[in-house]
Amino acid sequence: MTKKITDFFALEGNYPDLDAEGAVARLSQAIQCRTINYADHSLTDYSEFDKLHAHMKASYPNIMRAGAFERLGHHAVLITIPGSDKALRPCLYMSHQDVVPVVEGTEQDWTHPAFSGDVADGYIWGRGTIDIKEQARSIENFIAALSNNAPDDNAEHAFSRKIAQSSDEDAVSVQYIGSNMDADNSKQFDITVERLATPQVNRGVYLAPGASDFVPGNYSFDLNTNLSSYEFQYTISGRDTNETVQRKIMRLINNANIGLNATLVSNDRGQNALSITSQQTGLGDSEQYLFEIMPAPDSGSIRAMRTLGINDVTEMPVNSLFLLNGTEHSSLSNTFTVNNAFELTLKAPSADGESATIGFKADTDAVADNVQSLVNVYNNMIQLGHNYHGSQESGKLLHDMESVAKSYFNELESIGLNLQQDGSIQIDKNLLTDAVSAPDARESFRTLNNFKNGLQRKATQASIDPISYVNKVLIAYKNPGHNFAAAYHSSVYSGLMLDTYC
Repeated sequence: MTKKITDFFALEGNYPDLDAEGAVARLSQAIQCRTINYADHSLTDYSEFDKLHAHMKASYPNIMRAGAFERLGHHAVLITIPGSDKALRPCLYMSHQDVVPVVEGTEQDWTHPAFSGDVADGYIWGRGTIDIKEQARSIENFIAALSNNAPDDNAEHAFSRKIAQSSDEDAVSVQYIGSNMDADNSKQFDITVERLATPQVNRGVYLAPGASDFVPGNYSFDLNTNLSSYEFQYTISGRDTNETVQRKIMRLINNANIGLNATLVSNDRGQNALSITSQQTGLGDSEQYLFEIMPAPDSGSIRAMRTLGINDVTEMPVNSLFLLNGTEHSSLSNTFTVNNAFELTLKAPSADGESATIGFKADTDAVADNVQSLVNVYNNMIQLGHNYHGSQESGKLLHDMESVAKSYFNELESIGLNLQQDGSIQIDKNLLTDAVSAPDARESFRTLNNFKNGLQRKATQASIDPISYVNKVLIAYKNPGHNFAAAYHSSVYSGLMLDTYC
């Protein structure tokens, strides 16, 4: 299941260490927030937006540490992250938190409930997960990165985007995030991973699952993180076993979406303990804990907490520790940047203390990987077209995307990009490598560039006007003075991610 989900994302190949399960869980939890916005704001439940904001803070602690989180007006959010060069103009990334209501009477048409966040059949289901627009934007974003700083008349340069590599992927992976197309291939450095950053773990007392060690009653406890404080209330009935109580509290914590994962762990005696782990790792200089659990002051809550034992810290969080060219460094996280050019992710301590060398792939290998990534985003859109085919306007999405590849069918085939019967492309890497390294490689690059530009044009059309590819009921808010036919009006729909730079 996980593989299918990660395959759905366009650039997962650039993140071999991607925490797919964590990414899926975070999106699934966000979908469960019913952030429905109504034209009549008195009908909007803003507590759902509060829930989403708490989830954002807990899920992206590094961003929250680096920036300032502000709430504006009706629960709008502004996150300001200071740049390294204040002389540069700021960049504004815009998106939306809200969704329109489900059309009354269409609930039975949903494969999964709109706000379930169900993970099934390799996909995440629910209102606001993904659509044509997002897939089209992924094509645009990749092509923009591919073509960054490349002269318009230099097709070869466009596919020479640098790709970093690690000599020990088991210990550390790397992605080049710099923008210098002419970066010196000889510039490399060594890293030795001595210790990974770890989360905080509170593991409770092991209890016999079928026994009843709790007194029936109403109880509560406080859970404090470095960002917020929460109160949890729970009831224990006379029928509740130890396992029932543990699972009840586990669900309370997990459903709160506050950056903690609660699970049941078992020992070799068949007893269960409630274990709570922070998603965040490391501990800042001014921090004493990542989370703290305290029972309410009444004797019953204190007694119940003593039985559970989840208020005791079992494992303190620690920072990662590593050597860069022999010099010791540490980080709150296992992912960090070096020289604003390389994003490293530590995966395991270096075997036998041997360092990994971080450098660049050979030019021909980098070109092949960049072509593969371009083909991946194209294939993802083709797959989306097949998934939607029954509900699309005459298969327009498939037709439009396939037409790009068919326009250059012979040229693409000659350099190893073979069009399949379903419209997707498979790459013969040996043939591609030979083509881009041959003396007449300029023609090969011209073909690739033409394909890239044609794909970009179609993706731009799809992202600006996705509604032309679907046949479904839309909700349009009345807006006196504006003749917007639908919420997805061309180029003004506020949900276009990364739409505006200022």
